[in-house]
Amino acid sequence: MQEQILDRNPSLKVKVYAVWFEMTLTDRRSFWPKGIFKDGRVTELWDGEKALGSWYARQLRPDDERVVLWDTYLLYDSTARFEETPPRLVSWGGTVVREIQHLERDLLAAAGKPWGP
Repeated sequence: MQEQILDRNPSLKVKVYAVWFEMTLTDRRSFWPKGIFKDGRVTELWDGEKALGSWYARQLRPDDERVVLWDTYLLYDSTARFEETPPRLVSWGGTVVREIQHLERDLLAAAGKPWGP
């Protein structure tokens, strides 16, 4: 995300929230790569209770047996406001690494900028 999108688009007006929590043994907070994003547009948070991942799992995949949505991107447009229900997504997918071109394409489209792989 940092190199593929943010570094290549320094003037892109975007807010990124990277929410980390433990899903595998190597995800422990002691291994948390805090500060991996060197971009002021990114806010990194630790969610030890997996509250956000659990909430999104229920919102986006109510029939899925997984209880936590993780390694996923969620893209909202600039008018999105969170109230009782989440706003409409522009796109979402995962894993983030596997879907990085999809995320970049949709993000740039939402910002009115051209995309080219």
